[in-house]
Amino acid sequence: MKPRHVVSLLALLAAFWPAPRGLAADEPTVDVIVLAEDDAAHRTLAVQALGGEVVKRFRRVPVSVVRVPVSQQTALQSLPGVRAVEKDFAFTIDDLRPRDPKLETPHTYDLAAHGLRLTAVDVPGSGLRPAQYLNYLYTGAASVWAETGLGEGSVVAVIDTGVYPVEPCLSSGQVLVPGYDVWGDNPATAPDNAAHGTWVGNVIASACGVVGPPSDPLIQAVATHAPGILYDVPPGLKGFDLLGIAPLAKIYPVKAFQKTGDTTWAKILEAMDHVIDVKLSGTLDIDVVNLSLGKTALFDGREITDRLIDEMRKAGILVVCAAANEGPVPSTIATPGTSFSSLTAGGTDEAVSSRIEISALAIWNFVEGIAGSLDWVGGTSFATPTVAGGAALLNAYWENTLGLNTHPGKIRNALLAGADPHRVGPAWRALDVQGREVLWLPSALGALKKSRCLPGSFAPIRTGRLAPNILGPARPGHRERSSWRSFTFEPGEVKNLVFGIEDFTSHVTIEGADLVVPANSKLTPAGFQNEIELHVQSAKRSWAPRPLNRWITHDDALGMDNAFTVEIEDGQWLFNGLPVEWAPGVPVEQPMEPGLMKLSLGGDWINEFPVSLDVRVTRENFGSCLRRPIYRDYINNGDVLFVPVTMPAGRTSATFDLLWARDWSRFPTSDIDLILVDPDGNLIYDGASLNAPERATVKSPAAGEWMAVIQGYQVDRTDYVRLYLTLE
Repeated sequence: MKPRHVVSLLALLAAFWPAPRGLAADEPTVDVIVLAEDDAAHRTLAVQALGGEVVKRFRRVPVSVVRVPVSQQTALQSLPGVRAVEKDFAFTIDDLRPRDPKLETPHTYDLAAHGLRLTAVDVPGSGLRPAQYLNYLYTGAASVWAETGLGEGSVVAVIDTGVYPVEPCLSSGQVLVPGYDVWGDNPATAPDNAAHGTWVGNVIASACGVVGPPSDPLIQAVATHAPGILYDVPPGLKGFDLLGIAPLAKIYPVKAFQKTGDTTWAKILEAMDHVIDVKLSGTLDIDVVNLSLGKTALFDGREITDRLIDEMRKAGILVVCAAANEGPVPSTIATPGTSFSSLTAGGTDEAVSSRIEISALAIWNFVEGIAGSLDWVGGTSFATPTVAGGAALLNAYWENTLGLNTHPGKIRNALLAGADPHRVGPAWRALDVQGREVLWLPSALGALKKSRCLPGSFAPIRTGRLAPNILGPARPGHRERSSWRSFTFEPGEVKNLVFGIEDFTSHVTIEGADLVVPANSKLTPAGFQNEIELHVQSAKRSWAPRPLNRWITHDDALGMDNAFTVEIEDGQWLFNGLPVEWAPGVPVEQPMEPGLMKLSLGGDWINEFPVSLDVRVTRENFGSCLRRPIYRDYINNGDVLFVPVTMPAGRTSATFDLLWARDWSRFPTSDIDLILVDPDGNLIYDGASLNAPERATVKSPAAGEWMAVIQGYQVDRTDYVRLYLTLE
């Protein structure tokens, strides 16, 4: 399912179809996000004439949240001056977590149980030890602190779950209280909001340290793998610092989530509009915005979200966005990271910080949690504030030393110009793997000092179009098989195999053999085994749930005789003969999506040793074309089409297939949903996903009158749908 809610079909159907038992009689409404050419007041009257209302009018951009009857969505799209209409959707902060089991939940180290404590660090005073913290050691931030004033004077707006000024790490004035709460249910700096935003704030501007006995396992791990960050603390203790990238920058928390961690995309946009208003009104000179969140992009750079990002840039704000956590598979960036006016942060890992491992803790961002705990968190959510903090340092130099107003393009391009291509080995240096190299702030500051030679525009960085690199073109009625390929992966090294899928592709087999996954050495204790990473994504081109994610350990490899087989049918996916599952008891079943299928193989980033395997891919193209659709029609954004279906008795299954022209092989992609209603009014949402095409299969369907509902969830250009029914 998509990370959003589907319109309540129980109410929706009542407006268009003789109601089955239990259906309501009133026509339902739907909330949509509307981008207009201007803020003309007459548009409110036009919406009211459609039986709707303007729920929220943004202050600084011609965007509104509008509630209209479902039947009037197309009429709303046709109003004069309306440029785009997108449905709102709900999601939670948990939807944004990485899928790697080592990262999907934060890990907490019990300070009290180990005799550790967090202590304040006097950043402006003499207590600063600039060589003592991994996070900024790997960006070079410490070496530019003197010239950048540790970010003093820069303001970073964190649009997130709120930022609690937790003591001692964020309690020295970094967090501007009370911030702003979009929802109005809890202050943005309250201690009982979801923790995500507080973790983000730590990476930007934390000012504290960890102190404990040398016998503590964490202190010992640091002493083994990164002894340079430890210092003596009388009497007889050891410590290391937890400083943010820009510890004297200010954080303006903008709470865009309810205290439960739930939100809607309209509220995210409302938070962005608030930041623009605060900047342009002169209330607060916001320089950088951190957006450690995102959603699936169907039309990169051209969605309503992108208009908000553009307006931030025009207002003099640099927006840093998360790339999402679907790597290492290519073409998996989320919006607003796909915006043409943002700087998007991917995630790297440094070998030293990964090998500081005790118990299940192998995460490279040390932060203080809202309860005062010491947490390890990971994902691009925390690469983003690392870059945002770096931008705050450069901005402080730009404003305080040069006496100039923030220029987002100059700051962005200085960060790109200073990025280091040699921080990783040759296997990782391709532009589509690490982007514009790895953040390195000394060189970025050097580029900013030569600002006359530095462009100020947001020129795109072209990585090239993703193209097949295995199997060649698919041919109807043929089977294509690659030769066996041998791969050896250093820790974190990845190889992507990309091949085309057509509407006649019926089956894909991925075979792995001769797996070599060494056990960890006994000399270096580690919290995780070495692993081979195995990921498969269908044709989807953006952040989206991935059907297959496997981390094959040393023990796993032995248990399956150092071999595996993945079977991808036009329907169910299997791993070594067992169903692949989205969640326990929920098997992966989806149509074969035309476009590019991506197979990513690699060595896990926590590995101690290289891993290896042989791989072969087979593609079969024996699918028969669906014939004689039961319905066909054009569809536009917001359209809801109703198709009555008479289901005969005695059928063992009924499969509904919905096809359209702009699937994931085309740009932009249409998101069109198929919802079924049985004769008793029960709803079947299997066809309301991000799949293109959509499919819903019903076992032992009840005889009688059914309804297939086709919803144009996001259709940027008129599309053409075809609905097929196969009975068995």
